[in-house]
Amino acid sequence: MPGSLRTSPAKRWLLVGAVTLSAALVLTLALRFIAMVVVVRTSAMLPTLWPGDRIMVTHARGSLERGSIVVLRDSAGAPRLARVIGVPGERWGLVLGRPQQNGKPLLRWRIADLLLPPAPNLRCPIRRDAEDC
Repeated sequence: MPGSLRTSPAKRWLLVGAVTLSAALVLTLALRFIAMVVVVRTSAMLPTLWPGDRIMVTHARGSLERGSIVVLRDSAGAPRLARVIGVPGERWGLVLGRPQQNGKPLLRWRIADLLLPPAPNLRCPIRRDAEDC
């Protein structure tokens, strides 16, 4: 039938495949330059983030605040999570192994031992002193 909008099934599948591949490529590039997925590898962020959790972080610029979670690269280039404790203008140091902020000892309180239930995404037991599994 002349002027018909019908296409053959093969052309339709080719079009669907091309659109899907294009969308996947655009999404991959957007995630690469806008955000990234980081796997939590240590128990340092407990109880907020658990080992094995996957979080999406953005490449945001701006001022950091105390308590912000940031992503750094270790010497091997792997992403590592850290929490901001000092902000510009503060002086930090160690005196006899104890942290000081602006020349004053940092106050620390022992709350209790951290008791955690098992979680399905854990590959290893939770230990405060564990760097990696």
